[in-house]
Amino acid sequence: MDAFARLKIEGVVLTPARTPLYGFTGECVRAADTVRLPITVGDGPERATRMVEFIVVDRPSVHNIFWGGQPLTR
Repeated sequence: MDAFARLKIEGVVLTPARTPLYGFTGECVRAADTVRLPITVGDGPERATRMVEFIVVDRPSVHNIFWGGQPLTR
């Protein structure tokens, strides 16, 4: 929740994750939760907003990364 507070995202509803997440090295990481957030791309009449589900992982990292699936292909 600290990452959401730092990004000034309020009212976040976390849902327990049901599946494991495998890293690029093949290690299994426990996915803590998932969260649905609105993502907007484009400008003017080309603007589109979609709700995208992200996986929340509580791991120390140099970067905070939002990683979602298929938001731009719909």
